[in-house]
Amino acid sequence: MAPVPLHHLGLTLVAVALTGGSVSFYSGCQVIDTVTAPDTVSALLFGRFGQEDHSLVLVTISKI
Repeated sequence: MAPVPLHHLGLTLVAVALTGGSVSFYSGCQVIDTVTAPDTVSALLFGRFGQEDHSLVLVTISKI
């Protein structure tokens, strides 16, 4: 889980990584959006990355 502050919209979402690569974004109890990674996400971070103000970094695990 990670907070996703979107100051320009005046809200903060919560990103939740689920088994299977699904990452859901919540505003309160409501799902706002879902993205899918190629594998299960083990860590995620939202913030500034270089010149980009709104970057979501996902670290996935691989099954051997």
